[in-house]
Amino acid sequence: MTGARIRKTLLAVGSGAGLVLAAVLALVLATPAAAAPAPAAPAPGTAFVRLAHLSPDTPRVDVYLSPQGGGPQLVERGVAYGDVSTYRSLPTGEYTVAMRRAGAAADGPPIIATTLAAQPDQAYTVAGTGPYAGLGLKVLDDDLRAPAPGTANIRIVNAAASATRTDVAVAGGPSLVTGLPFASTGEYRAVPGGAWTLDVTAPGRTPQTVPATVSPGSTYSVLLLDDGSGGFRAELHRDSVGATIVPAGGVETGGTAVPVTAARATETPTAVRIPKLGVDQRLTSLGLDPAGAMQVPDSANDIGWFRDGAVPGDPGPAVLAAHVDLGHRAGAFTALRTLTAGDTVEVTRADGTTAVFAVTDVTTVDKDAFPTDQVFGPTPLSRLTLVTCGGTLDRSAGRYLSNVLVRAELLTVMHA
Repeated sequence: MTGARIRKTLLAVGSGAGLVLAAVLALVLATPAAAAPAPAAPAPGTAFVRLAHLSPDTPRVDVYLSPQGGGPQLVERGVAYGDVSTYRSLPTGEYTVAMRRAGAAADGPPIIATTLAAQPDQAYTVAGTGPYAGLGLKVLDDDLRAPAPGTANIRIVNAAASATRTDVAVAGGPSLVTGLPFASTGEYRAVPGGAWTLDVTAPGRTPQTVPATVSPGSTYSVLLLDDGSGGFRAELHRDSVGATIVPAGGVETGGTAVPVTAARATETPTAVRIPKLGVDQRLTSLGLDPAGAMQVPDSANDIGWFRDGAVPGDPGPAVLAAHVDLGHRAGAFTALRTLTAGDTVEVTRADGTTAVFAVTDVTTVDKDAFPTDQVFGPTPLSRLTLVTCGGTLDRSAGRYLSNVLVRAELLTVMHA
């Protein structure tokens, strides 16, 4: 484990005791106007957590996630074997995770407890595992690193007591795990994106075949679960979603971009509104230029959506980009750096829904150290990043040396 520190405490209960943008978003200006001042300081980091019940003979439980410094609890009630919650975002820091019998008093002694040290931009699955007599709480690090181009990452979680040592392989392809014991988790393995069949075998059990369609840039977990009749079944869960295509190389366009029509239909974003900036306009579509770099908007007033990322409001990384200035004209994102935590961004989609986001942090980064994974890499939730130029202006080259990044989290999706 790389992101979490675990301290497990068993408590007595009765008789017995879970092509990334290596490209720097240059958004280079034909004739820049002035250097942009530094942005607001970033907000504290955010982590992601989901809860899972992976102990076959443990009854339903209530799971409590409590910040050790005080604050609101995250509670999942009546969690049954095989249940996996959706991800929740939470501030980084130390948390106590406690599992109690379903319906038990919140201040009563837990069946088992552990601690989680949540780190920025990391995702975790906290799972009750093993048999009830030896129940454990595990914190699994869910991989948010971008898979290799054209591939997805997949791992196997063996929560089936009936499958003591399990082999899983892609039919006609690579092995994912060999002899994986019950209550164990395999490493993530890369597989090409597309539709596959997984062959699952365990001693003394009927072999299983599992259809698995995986998207490039995303990560998945396959859960092996007892089926209640002496056998086991397999379920595919998506851990995070990344951009399906990630630009490569710098964006040195001199303010010109190749127009591209949108690839999606009903959920294609059509407009963006940023009340604090007085921005309310339609979106253009951005793809890749012939060199494989990300396009930039045609004009100073345009705001573009990178169509090979997520649709704003859907799981995954969505990116909107615009100029800070261009050809002696202020750009659509000229005041982007003035946004602060809590400001809202509203993205209207072609199906009539509006995804509403709240800004979490504003940063300036060197283009030579662009945080590719944070912008285009896999994420378990809906993430929106607004990008423009900023920092020091190199007048001789006619370009800024940095990018201003505004990150925002989804608040709600409103229907017309």
